Amino acid sequence: PGRTLWSGQMTDYYHQDLHRKTNADVVFPKDVVFPKWLTEFVDDSSPRRGIDELYFHKSESQETIERPVVFRTVSHDRFFPGWTRVIVSTMIVAPVILFGTILYWIRRRRKANTQEDV
Repeated sequence: PGRTLWSGQMTDYYHQDLHRKTNADVVFPKDVVFPKWLTEFVDDSSPRRGIDELYFHKSESQETIERPVVFRTVSHDRFFPGWTRVIVSTMIVAPVILFGTILYWIRRRRKANTQEDV
């Protein structure tokens, strides 16, 4: 009852990665070479029929099977749309106003001090 999800030729990168992950140099003699064709299948049946072992046989069709392309749409919902601009502009305008206010008070004090001296 299983179905084939993907079947195709493995690239050298994945072939070497499989060798490394299965520790193939220890399990198999060095002259044994893994096939470069891999088939991925899934069997969702539960409970499985029978009590026998799992057997594999060569498929009649040796064609490449690709997974269908899956498109995902991701949307970012903001609780307060447009608040980003308000926050950024406040972060820019507030220091300018603060700096201007400090300059105003410093000049006013200096002016008041010079008028008292006269």
